[in-house]
Amino acid sequence: MPVGELTSTLANAPGYEIDPSRVPAVTPAEISTEVPLKSSDLGNSAELPTEATSLEIKSCSSSATFTMPAADVSLVTSSVLPGLGSSSINALSANTEEPSELSESNTPSAVGMNGDDESGSHKDNFEGRGCERAALNDFKANVIIEAEPKASESNQEKDLVVEESDLRDSIETEAWRGEQRHVFVLSSSGKPVYSRHGSEDKLVTLFGVMQALVSIVEDSDDKIESIHFGKNVIVFQVRGPIILVAVSKKNDSVLFCNNQLTYVYNQIVSVLTLKTVTSIFERRQNYDLRRLLAGSERLIDHLLQFYETEPSIFMNGISYIPMPSAHRESVSSAIVSACSKIKNLVYAVLVANNKLISLARKRGYSMSPSDLHLILNMVAASESLKTAESWTPICLPNFNIDGFLYAHVSYMADDCPACLLLLTVDQEQFFQLSEAKMKITEKLVKNKSMTFINEVLKAPPSLWMSLHALGLSKIRHFIYKCRKTSIVVSSPLSPPYSTTEEANALFTKYQTLYSSMIHSNPQIHTLFQTSAEESVVCLLTEKYEILVAVEPMVKKQLALDMITKLCQWVQSEEDRFFLSSVPYL
Repeated sequence: MPVGELTSTLANAPGYEIDPSRVPAVTPAEISTEVPLKSSDLGNSAELPTEATSLEIKSCSSSATFTMPAADVSLVTSSVLPGLGSSSINALSANTEEPSELSESNTPSAVGMNGDDESGSHKDNFEGRGCERAALNDFKANVIIEAEPKASESNQEKDLVVEESDLRDSIETEAWRGEQRHVFVLSSSGKPVYSRHGSEDKLVTLFGVMQALVSIVEDSDDKIESIHFGKNVIVFQVRGPIILVAVSKKNDSVLFCNNQLTYVYNQIVSVLTLKTVTSIFERRQNYDLRRLLAGSERLIDHLLQFYETEPSIFMNGISYIPMPSAHRESVSSAIVSACSKIKNLVYAVLVANNKLISLARKRGYSMSPSDLHLILNMVAASESLKTAESWTPICLPNFNIDGFLYAHVSYMADDCPACLLLLTVDQEQFFQLSEAKMKITEKLVKNKSMTFINEVLKAPPSLWMSLHALGLSKIRHFIYKCRKTSIVVSSPLSPPYSTTEEANALFTKYQTLYSSMIHSNPQIHTLFQTSAEESVVCLLTEKYEILVAVEPMVKKQLALDMITKLCQWVQSEEDRFFLSSVPYL
């Protein structure tokens, strides 16, 4: 049912009244009375106050805002937005002459793939039909619920009710409902694939509701994008046979949630390849993808935490371990000399602490930040890689979404936290790459680069960056991104951002302000947000993007002056933070 039909349905329901001045004209063909929506269908909730609030549903082609008692909105959203209301789900039934919308939606419908750029924005295509994103104010309606009509006996018999006991094991647990962010992955037939919190098997009904929402809108040649309720948002992404849903109660932006879902999708593809996923669901639409992803849940779990706390992934950039350029060049030279004659080797990557030390590549190939983030996530999430050399296939979606690279993964030494990855297209090169790794280690030991790497990684962050020493003590934290190279520099987290909760709160403010800037007037280059905790500044120029948290009483002009001084210092230290050029293998 498209958003327009949903509005018309509400208009014809007894006990509801539409403000004509706020509703665009509706043609007779658009009017639908299939589902007379009533307050009794939605149920009652004592968890939220009864004052009017709004529920905004956005699809690819339209948007509608509904104002109704918060208790009723709670039950509309509780089935997909955990923790807002009752856990019972009342599925709305159709009239006696037509089959139920919900039952129709259980039949999977074919959809096309979305093409995503590095920023996470996307344009949707269905069976070759372009679906352009509409302006959010193209269609808005205000529905005011005045009275709560009684449900007829026949309607009560036709309601599909999921008993609370079916969901109690997961949804009714306080810890599960208290989570601020959820991510769900399911197939287009409604089969569970992944849940960030709780067991997928105990959330089957919840997955069915999400699949129904997507299918109902797709049946009308549209695509559901998001549902908004106060500071809460549900964001949907449909990627061929896979549906991804992000739920947030932290005032996250749609851009943030969409980028998060894109990373989750890329993580799944990195394990299986898109070709494998597509062929499986072409043969069996109800296939349980968890069979092939068994053991990979930890990668998705870690990736979600990584995305929310790591500045480089949040800014879609690359961070390097700070070190003098001469030492970095010495490390790169050792890698290139040991690997330059190895046929089919595409990348050589040395990483530590979720950052790059060195990167070398075959001429004609580059590595996107999002592909690098998948590599960093694999290293950080896999403790077993520390014990021995490993040989693992990995699909990098921006390199080849349908095929694997084969990675020789090993740590440089028992006492060194740096990890070397040699990626090739030849699955028979393990021993050749193992020999190359030994040569690299020997060269790094001989030129004392290994010792220097260990010293740099053990040094406290204040050794290479002290805002107090720069005379910028009123700046608490910053994230700087060079727009030309996508290299990200950020200050270490320190009080008042020492705990995970405090850091998450700051990054939530960062991403909200950054999203507002991206979607604002192109002529606006600075946003300044104040609060009792801190003031946050977002500044975009032709050369760089920067997010800064300063003390709450700092005036805007003083903050901008400090940011100017900070940017000048970062640019003066480019040799330490940046890699001027990536060497070729």
